[in-house]
Amino acid sequence: MLYGGEPAEFRSQFDLNTSIARLCAVVRDSEGWWRYEEGAFGRVLERDVRLRHGKARRGNDFAPVFRGWFESENGGVVLRGEFRMTISTRVFMTVYFGALLLLTLATLLAGLLVEIDWWPPLTGVAMIGFGYGLVVSGYRFGIQDREWISDLITKALTGDG
Repeated sequence: MLYGGEPAEFRSQFDLNTSIARLCAVVRDSEGWWRYEEGAFGRVLERDVRLRHGKARRGNDFAPVFRGWFESENGGVVLRGEFRMTISTRVFMTVYFGALLLLTLATLLAGLLVEIDWWPPLTGVAMIGFGYGLVVSGYRFGIQDREWISDLITKALTGDG
């Protein structure tokens, strides 16, 4: 969930340049507007496609973003990539879990060497559990974002809608 991605593949009914142009037409390149209206934000290039669902006055950094690329295959065009959390979210949560794990182990070791209360290590375990719950709930709330982006890509590359 935190480190893995969900592979995705979208077949286009158009040639490469038309596919890129059609996807560019529905994607904004600036995330500054997400505070005011819903939309897709990111970059669309042949070798680098990045899409994020922006919602009016709401955000979820645990929601997956799409990272992919266009490929020519059997005379057609395919957009391949994966949905995964942003790199900043993954880095932050890695530091969070790593620091809590080290502090929990340090307080546990101190508790074994010197008689102290057991609440400091239990607090660390509770905070790790809270972080895990935050990742899981953010990921589940982001399922709608993944579906929204998939629908947007499908409509742009098939001409539906």
